[in-house]
Amino acid sequence: MIRLSGVEAFEVLTRLLAQGGVRALEPRKLHLGRICDSSGWTLDRVLWAVMPGPASYTGDDMVEIHCHGGVAVVDTLLERAVECGARLARPGEFTRRAFEAGKLDLSRAEAVSRIIEAGSRCEIRAAARALEGELALELELLRTEIVSLQAEIEAGIDFPDEGLEDPCAARCDELCRRMRLFSLALRRDAASGVPEVVLSGRVNVGKSSLINRLAGRQVAIVTAEAGTTRDAVSADLEVEGRRIRLVDTAGEGDACAGAPAREAVRVARERIAKATLLVRITEGQDGDSREGIWVVNKIDLWTASQRMEMGRRLQARGALLCSALTGEGLMGLRAALASRLDEELGPAEGIPVSVRQFGALQLVVSGLERAAERLREGRVELAAEDVQTAWDGLGQLGGETVEADVLDTIFSRFCIGK
Repeated sequence: MIRLSGVEAFEVLTRLLAQGGVRALEPRKLHLGRICDSSGWTLDRVLWAVMPGPASYTGDDMVEIHCHGGVAVVDTLLERAVECGARLARPGEFTRRAFEAGKLDLSRAEAVSRIIEAGSRCEIRAAARALEGELALELELLRTEIVSLQAEIEAGIDFPDEGLEDPCAARCDELCRRMRLFSLALRRDAASGVPEVVLSGRVNVGKSSLINRLAGRQVAIVTAEAGTTRDAVSADLEVEGRRIRLVDTAGEGDACAGAPAREAVRVARERIAKATLLVRITEGQDGDSREGIWVVNKIDLWTASQRMEMGRRLQARGALLCSALTGEGLMGLRAALASRLDEELGPAEGIPVSVRQFGALQLVVSGLERAAERLREGRVELAAEDVQTAWDGLGQLGGETVEADVLDTIFSRFCIGK
């Protein structure tokens, strides 16, 4: 589908279609037509529809052209549209126009990109919740409450003898409580976008074998020789409906000398420091579940008595027992990965929020917390400033107070045509 939006969209459509192709621009109805080149040769038979503004996605006059899906066909029709007076859209320009026309707030605009980029069914369902307006609705309710709170605090400043401070403090506390509960239903983005789960451990403990087994394909080279991993090797996969990036790093204690080995260790430490979740892999008892997920590998080499005695002790300390060779224990590891990611980022099907959005939510909560404290101290004027801070945080979430360069960054991540 090719979309045109703007004041000349209908005129461009008229130039695109063969003579007599546009008999009546009947809104929201599919028509059959031919798009021709400048010499009159047919390029494609298409279905087209027009949507006059402001009752359209962008708020402008819009055209949708449904053509055949070959790459050459689409490219040729786009070139012809440009010849007829259109220009190629910038990334996210359609959705940005919809946002600027007030068709949707910033939380729903960002959800459009999330739907497109979703890598699992969980992510699709979560993004759809934001697109349907769950986050926008909660923000609207909070705006109403904060406007009312501001009015009450202003009344306390103008009429200090009315004793309004305590009720206002209680309202701030209640709003904070609601915001914290609401935060539990959110799925925060990892700093790296896709959550990175980094495998760490000494050389030859089976990190590369484990990433291959979890990914279901050969991601890293596995040999009997220790220290074969020289770079951070990664694979994107779905775990219990959650998209993750599994990263294999060089082993600790690599005895190989030289610049490549040193660089491999540096890269490993850098990825470990930035990891959303760390999986520490050992062959024995030298681990700690407090560092992340502790996996004891190679249990296929254990005797029956070791499984009974040592296995019980390690599990009591929080270790997961598995074998990358046979696949034993990997279902438990997958479940543990999903559970720990939910603890770290929020529920998998929670309403998704970016790092920027979550920071704005924290600004709302901190502003209301300070306002409640200052109201209890009788410092009403300062409380009014803190409530204004909370209001600004809501504005950043909905897009009302977001700087133009921030909007540029947000919409630049969209694909062209959305």
